[in-house]
Amino acid sequence: MEDIKKFLQIPDDYGKACELYNKYGKNLNIKKLIASRKNQSLLPTLIFELKVLLEKSGGKTITEDVKVVVHNPVKTLEEPITLQKKAEGLEEISRQQQHFYNQGAKLSNALALLAESEPHSQEAKKLVSEILDCKNQYNELAEVKKAFQKTGKMPIKVEKPTQEAVYNSLSKDELLKKQKLLRSQVSKAKSNVTANRNNEEKLRKYTNKLQSLEKELLIVEDLLCN
Repeated sequence: MEDIKKFLQIPDDYGKACELYNKYGKNLNIKKLIASRKNQSLLPTLIFELKVLLEKSGGKTITEDVKVVVHNPVKTLEEPITLQKKAEGLEEISRQQQHFYNQGAKLSNALALLAESEPHSQEAKKLVSEILDCKNQYNELAEVKKAFQKTGKMPIKVEKPTQEAVYNSLSKDELLKKQKLLRSQVSKAKSNVTANRNNEEKLRKYTNKLQSLEKELLIVEDLLCN
């Protein structure tokens, strides 16, 4: 991970960021985006993901100084939380939230343009999936900020296996059964969206459900193609 640490000192080389994430990262969706995009629009996302990878490996990043994370529950003595450190921590969380908000807005604009010509294309489905990811990341950071404001400590997060990791463990027959089930659920969710266009609360609920199901179906179909 020394190469990640060195890169993060001056993180302005998009090609190097792609190379490092392809080497150490595990999110296949991000790797597909790297392969399909030749511009630097992904650089902020890659920098953030590389920081996360480095911190998970026990390395120190340029943002770690403003975080107070309990890595070892046995340790009893903890560094006091100063007002300055708390303010810096909140600023860092807000910066990360802004990143996902901006990324979601860019993707939404791209989806709006694509919807005029190819609303049901595979690329449109991928954009919906990426937008949903940004929204989920933003909401998770909102919860982290709320906890940090109260305690001055980053909550210890037990990571659940991703849908992609779960489906990777399935056989082809199991994936085909899941694909059939998801297609049926997507069709039903689309009907619910259409039937509730005049009910704002239900429309939001069924639209979110539809986006989640389409994202899940996309993962399954990508695995079946590989």
